[in-house]
Amino acid sequence: MDRGNNDRGDYDGRGRGRGGGRGVDFSGRGTGGDSFRRGRGGGRGGDFSGRGRGGYGGGRGRGYQHPPRHHQYGGGRGRGYQHPPQHHPYGGGRVSEGGDDGSHPRNRSAEDRMVSVGTSAGNVAPQTLTQILTQMLGSISDQLFLLPSLDLQVQEVPKARQPSKGSVENAFNPVRRPDRGGTLALRTVKLLVNHFPVSFNPSNTLLHYDVEVKREGSCDNQSVKRSITKDDLRLIREKLCSERPDLFPLLKTAYDGEKNIFSAVRLPVGTYKVQLSDGGVTNGRTYEFTIKFVNEVRLSMLKDYLSGKFLQIPRVVLQGMDLVMKENLYSHKISIGKGGRGFYPRVFEKGDDLYCGVAAFKGFQQSLKPTSNGLAMCLDYSVLAFRKRMPVIDFLKERIPSFQGVGDVRRLQREVTDELKGLKVTVTHRRTKQKYTIAGLSDEITRNILFEQEDPKGKEEPKTVMLLAYFQEKWGKEIQYKDIPCLQLGRGKKPNSVPMEFCVLVEGQRCSKEELSKEANKKLRGLSLIPARQRRTEIQRMVQEEYGPHASRYVVSFTRHFFSNRKTDAIFYIRQIDLDCWYLVSDVYYVFNRDRVIQNFEFGIGMSMTEVSGRVMPPPNLKVGSSNGRMQSMEVDKLKCQWNLLGGKTVVEGKAAECWALIDFSAGKCNTDYFIDKLMNRCRSLGVGMEDPLVVRLSNMRELSSVDGLFRLLSNIVEEADRRCKGKLQIIICVMASRDEGYKSLKWVSETRIGVVTQCCLSTEINKANDQYFANLGLKINAKLGGSNVELVKRFSCFSDEDHVMFIGADVNHPAASNKTSPSIAAVVASVNWPAATRYAARVSPQFHRQEEIENLGKMCLDLIKTYEQVNRRKPNKIIVFRDGVSDGQFYMVLNNELVDLKLAIYDEDYKPSITLVVAQKRHTTRLFPKTERDGVHPGNIPPGTVVDEGIIHPLEFDFYLNSHFGGLGTSKPTHYSVLWDENGFSSDTMQELIYYLCYTYARCTKPVSLVTPVYYADLVAYRGRMFQEVAAQLPALAASGGWYNNQAFYNLEPGLKDCMFFV
Repeated sequence: MDRGNNDRGDYDGRGRGRGGGRGVDFSGRGTGGDSFRRGRGGGRGGDFSGRGRGGYGGGRGRGYQHPPRHHQYGGGRGRGYQHPPQHHPYGGGRVSEGGDDGSHPRNRSAEDRMVSVGTSAGNVAPQTLTQILTQMLGSISDQLFLLPSLDLQVQEVPKARQPSKGSVENAFNPVRRPDRGGTLALRTVKLLVNHFPVSFNPSNTLLHYDVEVKREGSCDNQSVKRSITKDDLRLIREKLCSERPDLFPLLKTAYDGEKNIFSAVRLPVGTYKVQLSDGGVTNGRTYEFTIKFVNEVRLSMLKDYLSGKFLQIPRVVLQGMDLVMKENLYSHKISIGKGGRGFYPRVFEKGDDLYCGVAAFKGFQQSLKPTSNGLAMCLDYSVLAFRKRMPVIDFLKERIPSFQGVGDVRRLQREVTDELKGLKVTVTHRRTKQKYTIAGLSDEITRNILFEQEDPKGKEEPKTVMLLAYFQEKWGKEIQYKDIPCLQLGRGKKPNSVPMEFCVLVEGQRCSKEELSKEANKKLRGLSLIPARQRRTEIQRMVQEEYGPHASRYVVSFTRHFFSNRKTDAIFYIRQIDLDCWYLVSDVYYVFNRDRVIQNFEFGIGMSMTEVSGRVMPPPNLKVGSSNGRMQSMEVDKLKCQWNLLGGKTVVEGKAAECWALIDFSAGKCNTDYFIDKLMNRCRSLGVGMEDPLVVRLSNMRELSSVDGLFRLLSNIVEEADRRCKGKLQIIICVMASRDEGYKSLKWVSETRIGVVTQCCLSTEINKANDQYFANLGLKINAKLGGSNVELVKRFSCFSDEDHVMFIGADVNHPAASNKTSPSIAAVVASVNWPAATRYAARVSPQFHRQEEIENLGKMCLDLIKTYEQVNRRKPNKIIVFRDGVSDGQFYMVLNNELVDLKLAIYDEDYKPSITLVVAQKRHTTRLFPKTERDGVHPGNIPPGTVVDEGIIHPLEFDFYLNSHFGGLGTSKPTHYSVLWDENGFSSDTMQELIYYLCYTYARCTKPVSLVTPVYYADLVAYRGRMFQEVAAQLPALAASGGWYNNQAFYNLEPGLKDCMFFV
């Protein structure tokens, strides 16, 4: 957006006008009108209310505040309800007041900001990769990949509503459903869905309060606020409720453990002091609990939204209701994820021990969803691995195989430190619930540790005492293990040494799959992927236990009497005395009061799953080749919708591998001659010609550990192949003894520095001589060389003969949660051969850490359109974009940022293709179960091609659930597709058929996949970009340079590969 020096006209930056009228959700005071004069915008009432001034071009705006970077439809200064960045691109926000001189990096032209540096083995003499990268860094060290500035003055929206001026309704909204749902079906099936109806009184209101907690006397800086854990924040709130139950009734409020309280009754505002005991060490900790009123949240807004009277989803209503539903769960279970996405018991079931200090805990994920049937609670079965709550020494015995007892602590000090560092523990020598983080082991053994003991009253000088004597005199505890190091607890400057025997791991500490043994992973997988019938039973049981009637409340009479008068006082007292006792009593207390909170807010939950009808769509007929060279039509298996390439059937278009090489990294574990003969014969039977390899090189797995070594090895192979063959080396087959991190280095070097695709395979699979394995290798090799494995007999019925269509897939890969610096990787793929739509080109781009919005979507798509034009000799007139990885709350970002960026990049006076934008979501908790055996397929899952577009879908928008694959293991998970924008006039039937048929064109297998193919490919490409980043981060030449990871040059493919399917 040009934030200054705008030309006068429709979007005059200095224009001021009236706009708005009456509003509900994002409103304020205002009057109607549409002229560009000074005026107030907004309406009255509402959720994010405030006065709003200004409109679509500039001026001053007060009301819905937003960061300037995404402030597309409003301008000037903004004041009022502030929202996190990157979600709402309209209204408010403080932007540049006097114009921008363009000096900021974001305001430079795309050409100025982008760089493209690549090397080719054919153009440079073999040298170390470090030297090449050092040369590259000299020319690009100051140029980072940044977001282009957008100028909305040139935007045009063909065949669609042009944004009006003056209110938030100017923004693009998701399209409405075009009809009453699809009708295409072979048969209909009855299904049960894990959606449980939620009732509420629309005349009620939720009272929303803001909470701030800080230590008494502390400053207001952010680091101090973060030092208070969520557990302590909940404890502080409970203590306040126990001391002032008349003012703060615990069972009539819901707290998120951070900043928000929703209440069924009015609460007093102000600052209150709360003191927590510190287990006898000091007088305790005193906190200031400040509560401020935010607004009244009317539940009628949700009713209006469900009935279609209100277009914007009332997220604050859903936030409050969701918090109320989970209030008791927070005190009873382990909560995982922001907002409590998952809840797990504190004790694992018998038989779920994974025997390595870790156990599998069976819990559930829960969320609220507005549907066409009304509000529903979606609850799904889930299993996670957690470290067991156990003494630290016992944990080490299970975790480290060679650890037999405390005598091994010093001998295995490095392994012990690696296992314990960062974990949280409680202590048993005093009564406290406080949790401490293990920083490491002490340098001295316990008997030699001295520390400075300060006088709590500050009257005497600190004195030096021995740790052994301190524990004996202060706590009456004799330390048993005196000749091993202590644990260093806490993150402060002063070490807090505690003997290991007094430390117990706390519950709720997740263990990743990478930290588990092969056997433990196998058991965890078995517990997670349970059959559909068992999953359905587990879900129903969990709902009954957590939200069912009072029949399961078997509470003994003394417990009922114990909590009859001052429940909160009693529960808080016991919580402070002993942790184990607290767990027992809290469970009883939870059962006694579990639905009291929900009842106090007048909510209700049905105990039966939602029943809907599903349609099973017919599969497409597929085109394959034959041994006589003719094309033939093939029907897929009726049950599983799978096919094979046996009996003379071949790929549609085979690309011969005339110049290829083989590297055997397995050090003789593979019979090379046998492998070559087997592979060549199977590829030829598939219709993929294959000559003898030009180069065969024997190596070992150690070669994969060096990037420079791989660069020299591959460069030498390319040179040798060039001498033996006039054509360019097409592919290198790499045999590996096992899965290895060196795989990432191999891909990065070959694809970004050498310019030759590789195909890796395992010697263990080769030695099994499984024909299907070699067939899959042949399919991947053909796709990488530019061939086509399978196509549809008939072109997509939703397009005419004159249409040229491009399918685009887009995804973003984010670094692990523990990584705080690495960039996110955006990937875009696009089909380039029409009408087959089986070949895809890909582009990769880094962007800011954990940013979901694809910054450079328009530029990448423009480049892919040029590739399409080179192949088809014309540009596509229709573009279908499939976006993966975004949540419902990010739909507006996709519509109003990414879609706008795409249009601005590709539109010109003579070219304006019609665009359809679809979001594909796999990370949801909706599960579909056949009601009877006749409605499903073995082993109890729903059939491939099952689509649901009634009951559980959005009340108004164009969405549906599609299960396109056969689920042979566990429970099938449908993909949720939401059509956000449509300029091509799709009906429910044509859109559902298009997506289902595209699932049959995936090149790597002979069955339909669970996710539409463009998105599947985009996911593979984004992960490949993540591999590039991880490899490059280990190179000394890059590690020494700042900001290298955001530089496009390190992700660019070698020019000869950028338009091939290197990623399959």
